[in-house]
Amino acid sequence: VQELNNLLGETKLINFRGPKNTYRSVSALAVLQKKIPQDFFKSKIVIVGSHSLPSHQYQTPVGGMSRAELLAEITDNVMNRRWIERLSPGASAIYLLL
Repeated sequence: VQELNNLLGETKLINFRGPKNTYRSVSALAVLQKKIPQDFFKSKIVIVGSHSLPSHQYQTPVGGMSRAELLAEITDNVMNRRWIERLSPGASAIYLLL
């Protein structure tokens, strides 16, 4: 199993920080109309996406999210190492027996 994980990469479980709109969203129109302060994006990670396209919507354990919001959750997990950790097979067996 370990060799297979090394070959394919380990599957991670996303640790969602909250429901839809947990991360701040700014419309492209607001940026183009200069309604956003000039230094608003300084030292921030910006993910560009759409909230309105049905093909960019996903169902998650915390409710519906856009693709951009889902990417923000994954980015947060990667940067802060917040992934949900799986129990070892032995710990899982003990848990099931209890």
